[in-house]
Amino acid sequence: WCAEDSTYLAKRRLIDETGMTIWRYHDHMHAAAGDRIYWGVADKLGWNQYLVPGQKAPWLYEIPQTTLADLAADLKRKLDMTTLQTIGDPEMPVNKVLILVGGGSLGLGVEEMPMQAMEQTHADVMLCGDVTEWTTCAYIRDAMQLGQNKAMIKLGHERSEEAGMEYMATWLPDLIDHCCPVIFIDAKEPFVYL
Repeated sequence: WCAEDSTYLAKRRLIDETGMTIWRYHDHMHAAAGDRIYWGVADKLGWNQYLVPGQKAPWLYEIPQTTLADLAADLKRKLDMTTLQTIGDPEMPVNKVLILVGGGSLGLGVEEMPMQAMEQTHADVMLCGDVTEWTTCAYIRDAMQLGQNKAMIKLGHERSEEAGMEYMATWLPDLIDHCCPVIFIDAKEPFVYL
């Protein structure tokens, strides 16, 4: 479809003129044992020591108790965000945090998975990448309005996974025997909020 697309052609020209190599490795990071995207997120947040053992993926973290508002402020600072979306009482106490990065918070083919994960882990708050508003958002909002201590912070797809890609730049040079420079370039938040 892009053979005549002006954006594609301009990018292709830039790549050819600079001799740039682009390696799209992101999905392989998810396939690694333990999912290296999650490793990078936990590292960036400083949460490695809070991982609850025995998870099939590094999803649940028991962090020191804070409020939803303070957690959101900390995430904004650490992930270089100016704004994020939340559902829940800003003053509610949170310490059990479920993380579902990128499309993981869509359930990856099992739409009820994020809600089941909240229930099974007894998480106070879910950090999401993408989200299905008519299911997961409604579930969290219903729980909150019923007096349950549940909340959600939506980071967005890109921001929820960028730290994993940054993490890759720390281990990839050793893997390739330092044959060429590995440089992480932060894609930054793709949206401008007006």
